[in-house]
Amino acid sequence: MSRGADGGTWSPGPEAAPRAGEELRTRLGAEQRLGAELRHARGLSQSALAERASVQQADVSRIERGLGNPTRDTLVRLADALGARLTLEPRADTAE
Repeated sequence: MSRGADGGTWSPGPEAAPRAGEELRTRLGAEQRLGAELRHARGLSQSALAERASVQQADVSRIERGLGNPTRDTLVRLADALGARLTLEPRADTAE
């Protein structure tokens, strides 16, 4: 749900959920691959990254394979452990 220009709320219909979910999975898949590439570039194993970030190695594996559902805090800890920054940016293709 988001706020419209008039201050009211707008919520997409139920038909939008599968499309939005698929788009999110596609976008997150790209970031997960980037995360694995960054981990490799840093010379870290999943176990070493997990230890640095205080998460389970199995969680790192699931996240990298697109099967995890990490919290914001987990993503921040992983980014910190990789020497990276987690950011959310507005998409260029969304109308205001």
